[in-house]
Amino acid sequence: MEKTYLRNYRTVQHSRGRCTLLVRREPLYRIEWFFRDTDVGALFGNGIEAGHFNDDRLARALDKFADADPWRIYHEIALGSPDACSLVLDVIRLDTTSFSVQGSYDPADFEDAPFRITRGYSKDLRPDLKQFLFGLGSYGGLPLFADVMSGNQSDKTWYGPWTERITELLSPEVWNTLVVVADSALVTEENLNTYEKRWFISRMPETYRLCEALKDRAFADESRWIEVGSAGTVWQRRK
Repeated sequence: MEKTYLRNYRTVQHSRGRCTLLVRREPLYRIEWFFRDTDVGALFGNGIEAGHFNDDRLARALDKFADADPWRIYHEIALGSPDACSLVLDVIRLDTTSFSVQGSYDPADFEDAPFRITRGYSKDLRPDLKQFLFGLGSYGGLPLFADVMSGNQSDKTWYGPWTERITELLSPEVWNTLVVVADSALVTEENLNTYEKRWFISRMPETYRLCEALKDRAFADESRWIEVGSAGTVWQRRK
């Protein structure tokens, strides 16, 4: 991570500042306070003190991180992890969720931001709060790809751009054999055109009349059903 994207900055390297933010969920102004009774030198190197982790320096580290394309940094770290290196990447499961936030967020503050905190369809049943969306692509429980979106973005419009972005990270050989598993939001005319020559598994949306007809046909003859077990059981058998 340091070698690829980051350069030393004053006393504390930006990568160490980001490491601090990753291992401790605290407001920026409390990070320095948290490390006062910690052997910071043993953690981050000789000469490093708790006072080096002040909120101004950590904020500058986050600015540098944003400029360095965090989306690509995360995915290259995830794909390079020991767990990921041992995987045969053949199936990716996609899903999104919403995170509600408290406080006042002025739309003017997000004019140049990559996403907006705003009201939208709340998956955690808090339509009274503003939110942002988080999308995740995982394999066997290992998060390999992630994305943050505006609070009012539809899943239907996320799957297509996600596909185009992920092709920048995976080789054509891997991507052309990869099976993408997602919910019914994937099934739109635009997304189907994107996935025309790619493998995917999804669920037909209830808005399609054919969906109801197929379910009626299936329930009319349950003798043809085959029990495959729970999702967890199937996964254990695959491993």
